[in-house]
Amino acid sequence: AEDRAARLREYGLESAALKAAAESSKTTAGLLSLYDELGLAQGELANPTIAALIFTAFTKLKPSVDANLRNQLYRAIIEHRIAKPSRLELGLVCVHQATKEGTELTEAALDEYVGVGQELSEESLADIVRACIAESAAEIDERRYRFPAGKLVRAVLNRNRLAESQLALAEAER
Repeated sequence: AEDRAARLREYGLESAALKAAAESSKTTAGLLSLYDELGLAQGELANPTIAALIFTAFTKLKPSVDANLRNQLYRAIIEHRIAKPSRLELGLVCVHQATKEGTELTEAALDEYVGVGQELSEESLADIVRACIAESAAEIDERRYRFPAGKLVRAVLNRNRLAESQLALAEAER
């Protein structure tokens, strides 16, 4: 496992993702092959964020997803169009949905779905959080400190899929 970890570390894979990948020789072999196929940089030029996002996509993509859709998602990561785990999760939803429906997915459609070039302003996020709190006010008052924060975060994400869950939680806790 240590040898596998050293090889993965060359591509920038770190921490929990490194440990999880190195535990399985099958995962390590598949990931190393994919990193080579995608031309990921190694050593000092390695990008840990890209390595981690590719690892996440590699492990979460269902076997039914066709190679073209997989490569489209990987390209979006390599080209920094998907640069955060939350946007990768949206990309995975989009690719799995296209697979399930048997529809073609263009690069533009994927970019639009994951919000390439779009950011939710702090003000807009605060407005959404306030609206969700107002809608749940009775339940919040009733349950007080036992109100599940995750429920509020889900309500925010349901209103705007580009909202970052951690930022929404921080805003709700203000």
